[in-house]
Amino acid sequence: MSWSSPQEAIIQHLPRSQALHEAIFGPASTSIRPETIQFLKAHSVAHYQMHVIQYENQAHEQWLETLLVQEDARHQWEVMGSTVIVDEWNPLRESAPSATHQPRLQLAWEQLPAGPFWARGKVIQNGSEITRVRLQDASGHHFEDTVTNSIVLFAHDTEIRFPLLVQFYNHLDQLVGQETLR
Repeated sequence: MSWSSPQEAIIQHLPRSQALHEAIFGPASTSIRPETIQFLKAHSVAHYQMHVIQYENQAHEQWLETLLVQEDARHQWEVMGSTVIVDEWNPLRESAPSATHQPRLQLAWEQLPAGPFWARGKVIQNGSEITRVRLQDASGHHFEDTVTNSIVLFAHDTEIRFPLLVQFYNHLDQLVGQETLR
C-alpha cells in the first residue's frame, strides 16, 4: 500500500514490523507504544529515503528501526525494507571500551535487486570527536554522512563493491582515522 509521505508510510508499516518482531522475540517484549515514536535521522537518494526511528515497547525498552521507503511515479511512498537495531548495536547504548583508540564503524547494509545500496552504521568514537564519515567502495564510488546520535546513514543508487574504505573526520574537517571493511 502507498502513502502520501514517507513518515505516513512508516507509521502505517509499524504494525507489520511489530508482527515480525513478535514472531522472533515473543509478544511480551515487542508491543510498540505509538506515543513514543520519534524520527531521529533521514537520508535521501533518487526516489528513496532511509529513516531511523526510535520507540519504546510495553516493557519500556528502547528500540531503533531503520526503514527504506520508495517514491513511485505518482509521488506515493511505500516501505521497501526495515531492520531493527537491538542490544549492543543500538547507538543509544554505551559501547564497551575498545583496545584501540582509533574510531570504528559498525555497518549493517543491504543491496536490493534493481534498487539502492543502503546502510546504517554506528560510529564508535574511541575518544575522537567524529562529525562526518566518508565511504569509498572498490569501484571509486564515494558517499558520506554527518554523525547524529552516533548514527550514520548511507545510500547509493548503484551496486556497491567491497572492500569499503571508511574515513573519519572531526569538526575541523581533519581526517582522524580510517579503516577498511571487507
